[in-house]
Amino acid sequence: MRARPPAARGAAPAHPAQLDWRSRLERATLRWQARLETAAFDRLLPWIMALALGGALVALALARAHSLQAGTDLALFNQSVWHVSRGFRPDSTLVGGDYLARNGSFIIYPLALSVRWLPITTTVLVIQSAALALGVVPLWRIARRRADLKVAPATAVAFAYACYAALHNANLAGFHPETLALPALLGAVYYGLRARWAPFGALVAVTLACRSELGWVVAVLGVVLAVELRPRPAGGGEPERPPSLWGTPARVGRSLLAISGRHSRTAMIWAFVGLLWTLLATETIQPMLAGGEFPHLARYAEYGSTSSADVIWGILRRPHVFLGNLVTQENFLLGVTLLAPVLFLPLVELRYLMPAVPFFVVQLASDTPEALLAESLPVAAFVLVATVFALRRAGAVLVRRVRVNRRLVVTLVLATAIFFVRDAASSPFHTPWSWTRDAADADRLAAAEQIPAQAAVRASPHLLPLLAERNVLFELEAQGASARADAQSAVEGVGWIALDLASAPRWGPVTLEVERFDTTLRQGGWERVFAAEEVRVYRYAGAGAPTASDS
Repeated sequence: MRARPPAARGAAPAHPAQLDWRSRLERATLRWQARLETAAFDRLLPWIMALALGGALVALALARAHSLQAGTDLALFNQSVWHVSRGFRPDSTLVGGDYLARNGSFIIYPLALSVRWLPITTTVLVIQSAALALGVVPLWRIARRRADLKVAPATAVAFAYACYAALHNANLAGFHPETLALPALLGAVYYGLRARWAPFGALVAVTLACRSELGWVVAVLGVVLAVELRPRPAGGGEPERPPSLWGTPARVGRSLLAISGRHSRTAMIWAFVGLLWTLLATETIQPMLAGGEFPHLARYAEYGSTSSADVIWGILRRPHVFLGNLVTQENFLLGVTLLAPVLFLPLVELRYLMPAVPFFVVQLASDTPEALLAESLPVAAFVLVATVFALRRAGAVLVRRVRVNRRLVVTLVLATAIFFVRDAASSPFHTPWSWTRDAADADRLAAAEQIPAQAAVRASPHLLPLLAERNVLFELEAQGASARADAQSAVEGVGWIALDLASAPRWGPVTLEVERFDTTLRQGGWERVFAAEEVRVYRYAGAGAPTASDS
């Protein structure tokens, strides 16, 4: 009979029943770990997680849209893709020009094929949620096949992705083509590290089609991959660790000069492709679509507005303004919100975070930053990839897999869950289970049915997605000093006006201000054709009322 080890000095001997319970639990844990480490489970689990996450994201997005809480962003894309699906340019009166001129999101054309015979809102939201959920698969493969993590830390990273607050906020913020770049970038990192350039190129093409500025991400990613894939010195032992791209300029220079080999040169070619596409799109294609203007530079007007070179020169002339826009409180909170859920682990492996830095800085330097912009969601791909390799660095290699301290894994899961509850738009504190239609929503639906399909309309944000499938649609501004001033500016270029009182919180006494809005419109020849507790609809009764065909 095997002798038990002696008890530690000063410790009471364990009870036999307690030892038997612990040994049974340890044996059961080892059996489950052996099952989870099989190749079949490794292939199946990420797809199961993606399916579960996709179901949750789709349900949340559709519930949000069903409760009519989506606003201008969803209506803007819906109107643009509706135009494309009918063979026209993606013009949107909500932004006053070509949708592509703002962001270069040419992915709108394949999306238009899917909405030609399907309901636009439901289709685009399902596509967005499914794409976000699909990002679990390449992230899992990076963790398991490139970082060699065991199942527990890989599952923790997948859980961090599923509960990432920025992901949920983007999923519930209407539709943004940039969200489709998140799984594409994760897949590009995975195939790039494996030097499989055909799928890498396809995913890079999807990324560049989502937004022209993402070419900066592809350019830096190509440089990082070139350093990672350069030939290692021959010899036994562990391969030499590639030099980090974060450090002194001399160190960065040595890393770039050390690039050699077929795969490294291919990665540099892709870096050049990303840079060339960004310059071509932002300096030639988008201004051409906008009639020679640079609408995508509107957020950087304080630096310059005639071209990207003018903006860059403005930054160099006034670096204090540029730095001042970077270090605002909103940007600080955004950075913390992106890094804190993963315990700031990406800072341990900065070279995997580097592809996101130029794009992220460009977003933060604008004069209208917003917390958790959906346009910045591609940054999350490199935050999570850097987290994977940071866990690898913190672990220890056992035969083949990297074992990470279970306390670190549990802490990562807890931190992700805590920040999800605090920051996500689908947090339990926001009661997503209550996103159903109420009496006010029924009034909004009834009001939208009163407006003809060919009418030129100005409507409140909550009503815009219901009216997006038309040529002329404007947003009704109800945030002014008075209802009379808002009514006077609302009549320009439209024949119908739909007012949602929930979007006019600054008017003061609601009853009095609504009467002023009514009176101002009636004095201008308008008549009220629909009135409910929350919604009013007005039609111009005079001659020459604008219609969609007039545009």
